[in-house]
Amino acid sequence: MSTINTSIGRYSLKAKNAGDHIKGAFAINDKGGQLTLQEFEEHDLMMSSTT
Repeated sequence: MSTINTSIGRYSLKAKNAGDHIKGAFAINDKGGQLTLQEFEEHDLMMSSTT
């Protein structure tokens, strides 16, 4: 299972391959210390290959 966990400044992204879709969350820590979290599941993945 592939995963990504990265942050830049006050922005954070965590995601993982959950078989036939990707599941994860975006987070923003604002200047007042408030954390905003948005979870997502992406099912419409297009697989491409080059030949």
